[in-house]
Parts: sequence; C-alpha cells; structure tokens
Amino acid sequence: MTASEPVGPEHQTDNAPIDVAELSPSPNEIDKSHLHHSEDEVLHVRIQEVAHKSLRRERKSLKDFRNLILDQVPAVAQLEGTTHKEIISELLAAMAQNAESGINVEEALEAVIPAKREDGTEVWYEMIEGRGFVVVLCEMANLEKNEVALGRVRTPLNLSVGGSERLVQFIGLAVGPPEAAAHMTTRTVFETGRSLASIFSEPEFRLKAEGIHTDQEFIQAAQDFLARQEPVFQPKEEDDSDKPCCAAPFSGLIGDFKRRIVWYPSDFTEAWEYKAKTLSTAIYLLCIILAPAIAFGELMSEKTGNQIGPVEILLSQSACGLLFALFGGCPFVIIMTTGPLTIFIGIIYDLADSMDVDFLAFYAWVGIWNAIWLLLSVVFNLSNYFHYVTAFVDQIFGCLVAGIFVYEGVKPTAEKFFWPADNEEAAGSMGVVLVVGTFISAVYLLDVRTSKLLTRTLREVISDYGTAIAVLFMTGIYHLAKVDHVETLDVPDTVKLSNSSRDFFIDLSLLPTWACFVAAGPGFLLFTLFFIDENVTSILSNKKEFKLRKGDAKHWDLFIVAILNICLSVIGFPFLHGALPQSPLHVMQLAEHEEFVEQGVLIKRVVKSRETRVTGVMCHVIMTGVTLGALPALKQLPVPVLHGVFITMAYQGAKDNPFVERILLWFTELAQYPPTHLVRRVRLRTIYLWTFVQLVCFGVLWGVKSSAAAIAFPFVIVVCIFLRQLALPKLFSEHDMELLEE
Repeated sequence: MTASEPVGPEHQTDNAPIDVAELSPSPNEIDKSHLHHSEDEVLHVRIQEVAHKSLRRERKSLKDFRNLILDQVPAVAQLEGTTHKEIISELLAAMAQNAESGINVEEALEAVIPAKREDGTEVWYEMIEGRGFVVVLCEMANLEKNEVALGRVRTPLNLSVGGSERLVQFIGLAVGPPEAAAHMTTRTVFETGRSLASIFSEPEFRLKAEGIHTDQEFIQAAQDFLARQEPVFQPKEEDDSDKPCCAAPFSGLIGDFKRRIVWYPSDFTEAWEYKAKTLSTAIYLLCIILAPAIAFGELMSEKTGNQIGPVEILLSQSACGLLFALFGGCPFVIIMTTGPLTIFIGIIYDLADSMDVDFLAFYAWVGIWNAIWLLLSVVFNLSNYFHYVTAFVDQIFGCLVAGIFVYEGVKPTAEKFFWPADNEEAAGSMGVVLVVGTFISAVYLLDVRTSKLLTRTLREVISDYGTAIAVLFMTGIYHLAKVDHVETLDVPDTVKLSNSSRDFFIDLSLLPTWACFVAAGPGFLLFTLFFIDENVTSILSNKKEFKLRKGDAKHWDLFIVAILNICLSVIGFPFLHGALPQSPLHVMQLAEHEEFVEQGVLIKRVVKSRETRVTGVMCHVIMTGVTLGALPALKQLPVPVLHGVFITMAYQGAKDNPFVERILLWFTELAQYPPTHLVRRVRLRTIYLWTFVQLVCFGVLWGVKSSAAAIAFPFVIVVCIFLRQLALPKLFSEHDMELLEE
C-alpha cells in the first residue's frame, strides 16, 4: 500500500504548472532493507507541489541548462521499454555513449532503482511528476557534473509510484554529484530536474514533440524551447493613447498604426509556414461567411421590399471583406452584415416608409451619419472607454448573436414542418432532416480530431474541412432524395442589382433637407450598434487564452470600417462591421490546441496561435469568384442546409460562453458540478443571482429587438453597461464580480 502525506496550503503555489512532485528521501538517507518487507509493508511517499521554474527569469539556470542541451544532450525519441528499469536502462545507455560522462549503466541503474519490492514493483527514490511526464532524479558520488537525458515512450504508460493514474509519455533523467556547492544551487540535481520539468510542462513543446520521429528532432524541440526563453528586449515607449483622460486626438489611431505596421510583412510571410492550415481555414471561413451572407441577404430582401438583397450582400462582402483583410488592423477580425444589422436595416426601411421618403436615399444618409459618428469616435479615442464594458455585457451580446442565428435557422424549417402548405408535408420533413443532419455532421466532423479513428493527420484534415464536408454531404443527400418543394437559394444567374430600375450610385438629393437631419438620429443608434459590436468583436478575438502576440487595433479597425461604410452607403449596399462568432472562430481555427482531462473535466486549451491576413484574403478572393462566376451553382444549395450551418455557428459561439455554462448549472445535479475555479470560490447563490440578472438583461434585449421599438435595442446594451458599473457593485462584492467575469 502507499501512504500519501499532502503538503499543507502554505507550501503550495497557485500558478505552478508542474502539478505534483513526489519526493522520497535520497538513497543516502534511507535504509534499503525496508523494501524487502512483507506484503503489509508501508511505503512512505511525500507529496509536495513544486513551483514552476521560469528559465526566462532565472538567467543563471537558463545559462547552465542551455550548456547541457547544446552539448547534444542524449535524447531517445522512441523508447522501447515498458517498465521503470527498461526505460531508465535505455536513457542511461544513451548517456554512457558520451565517454566524458563517467556513467556506468549497471551502477547507475542500481542507484536510480535501488531495489524491487516483493510484488515486483520497481521504485524510484525521487522524481518530479507533471501532466504527461516524469523526471527521475538521482545523486551519484562518482560523478563530477550533472548529466541529463530526454526520452519519449511509444505509448503512454502509468509509471507513478504515488497512487496517481496519470499516463506518462515523456521521461527525463537527471543524475549528478551529491550536495553541489551552496553558491551554485542552480546546478544541483533537483534544480536540473526542475529545468527539465519546465521543458515538459510547456504545451508548445509537447505539441511539437508528440509528432517527432528521430532523436535529433527531439533535441531540436528542446533547443527551440530554450530559444523561446530568451528575453526579447523592447524599449518601453511612453504611450498614453489607451488612457482616456489624457489621450490626444488621433493618438489611438496613430498608436494602432505604428504598433501594427511593424507586423504587416509577417501577416503574410507566416502563412507559408503552415500552408495546409491556411487553406483549410480559408475554406472554413468561406462556409461560415457565405451561408449567413446569403441567408441574411434573402431576409433583407424581404424586409426592404427587394431594394437590397443577396447579390448586394455578396458584392459588398467580397469587396469590403477583401479590403479589410488587406488594410484592417487585426487580420483575424471578419467584417460582415450581421443579424442585428439586418434587423436594423429593416427598421430603416419601415421608418422611411412611415415618413414617405425615398428609402435608398434615407438609407444612404443614415449610413453617412453613422460614418461621421464613427470617425469622431476614432478622433477622440472613445474606444479607450470600452474597458467599462466587461464580460457581463460581452457574454449577453454573444448570446444575442447566437440566439439570432438559432432563431433564423430554426424558424423557416419549423414553420414548414408544423404548418405545411398543400403538398409540402414531405418538404417540411426533408427540411428538418437537412437542418439536423448538417448540424450533427458538422459538429462531429469539427470535433473528430479528438476521436480514436483514423490517423492524427487525417483527423486534422477532416476537422479543418468539417463544415464544408457537411454542407456538400447534405446537399448530396437532398439531390439524391429528390423531394419537391424544398427551397433552394434564390439568386440570379448573373450579377445584377435586386432593384434593376435604380442607378448604381444613390441620388442623395432625393431626400428633403429636413429628412437628411432626421437621419442623424437613426445614424447615431446605428453608430451605437457599430461601436459596441466592433469593440466586443475585438475583445473576444483578443482573449488572453488565445495567446496572440501582435495586439489589437480597435481605433484603426473602426477607421477602416467607417471609410468602407461611407462607400457602401452611397451605392445602397448593406453595411458591414466586426462579426461574431466568425472572428473568434477564425482565431480558433488557425490555432493549435491540446485537450486533457483534469479532475474529470475535459479542457481544451490553445497552445499556439497564428496571426495572418492570408486566410481572410484567400476567403474573399474565392467569394469574389463565386459571386462573379458561380451564382448558378449556388442555386443548387438547399436553404435548410445553410440553416444547419447557422445553428452550427451558434453552437460553436455559445458552447464556450460562461453565461451559457452557468445557465446549465441550474439543471445540473449538485454532485456533478464541474470542479472549476469559479464553483470552488464563489457561493452558488451568488452564481445563480448573477446569471439570473444576465438572463433578465438578455430577455429585455431580445424583447425590444422583436418589438415595434426595435430601433432602440442598441440603447438596451448601453443600459446593461450602466447596470453593470453602477447597480451590480451594490449587490455583489468586487471579489465575486472579478471571478464571475474571468
């Protein structure tokens, strides 16, 4: 049996990535005879959490350890052994190949694994254990300096002696002389082992090392880790552009330009390092942009009396999306005509109709006023005040967008299924099959990378193209079934405006002078929607867990969006701004991830993010080709398949939304609550109340959006901001709000 003695909280560190270190007394301090006791023997194992060694900060440790690694450290990329002894023997044999090491394999093996218990279990005296790795430590009197070796087993094994059931794939071995000089503590065996553990703890190293095949590739992965630890010294510039109280006019815009222009070449060159991922992400973007663009185009055609339709959306998306991908600040932000924007354009049409003025002229003036307000916000750096918009509002707005996608995806099919017209019963049933089939197949294919089927490379490819495969597959099912009255995309065979009688450029003089000034009101409300949506998109696309390094450019993005929307206004094309959930999904699709189970909860974490403009450029170039030359092919796509893509995007955007997760807690058995940081540190009553307040805000926002007062729904978002800043601090402690908004 094994008795564990956990160290008290005073010895634990909150941020230690090395999860557990299992330490027993050194061979010089323990009587080996206890290992030959009877079946009832007791093995003393001391559990101690080890603080993460930051080689970036501990310069002496980095220097010493770099010398070990650069001296061609022994590395075995394919360990054949399956037991403690076999694995250590292979590592010691690799060490012994260096004549200067002074390693005698048999003597060293006896020191590392001094005896075998009667049940056959082999015991290490000292080891550091973490997620997916162990580092074995041993002091040997006949050695003059430390030696290390790295290894990777073919199949993860359970090698723990402390009762842990973690599977181990990476093995480190650190041996050296006992009791190094006190003034050289970075060279002790234990400190060297901590340095090895810091390598194995880094997700990026593990991601790369899992796919290696040769010993030299293993060594190169370790050397690359050390290169990442070298500090990058950048002169700190005095920049007040993000401080609202002292920012000079245009300082935010100029600061964004200076900060992003240095990265501009790498926004293109880095894409060539991962060509396959770039292409698959561009195709993925095409699916999640094209489907809502066409669907919102049809909805807009209905809401504007066919003044603006699918062709206008496709043209504006292709041209302006390409320009923004080339000249926007953040390369991963996608601008689109979104669901809230489609609803607002319908409201502008109803308002123009009620005032008996020309819709397109009124629409153009609303857009011009909106652009003027946007440019003023850029001049006076109003985005700097957006730090008052916390996760409380971000989560509500994210749910609003997801809700619109679900509503627009379910409503048409549900109407045809439950209230079919004559001879459309079969079409209603087929529509349900296509919507559900597209959603299920897309979600499964996107998550297939975690499956055990096929090879890892094939799973990655299938996952990258999951949405496109699902669309093609369900479209094929539709054409094989040949069910009548299933609606397909209604687009013209050639590129032509929805209202063929109007001029390409809008005659602004058609609007009376008084109506030009009236348009400033809706223009300001539209500006509110633009300002909030663009900044929320920037925040959610730059979350710290994405590990982006180039920074945002919210002022520059707003400036480009304002210029593009002035152009769209005077030609009567749909407005565009930053889109959710497409922009965060763009980041996620380009990133490398790792998944692991911690305390029974599956955790997905970004290991490395890629930031490139090429995916956005490729996507919109392809879309331009589709718009100009493949409109007849789009007519073969059944509308329910696109509705399935809507629901898929809503699911992807909502599944990681903490607001949605907390709603699900209401329906979760208490014993099944996830052992998350939030549940452990905030009372359930507080979590429930916070979630209830968010739910009420969401309900009010949805109700206003769906009512006759829909034009004011951007103001409801502003009210939510003031509610969070002024009212909620009286109900919740600062500590609880900070945790609830993590």
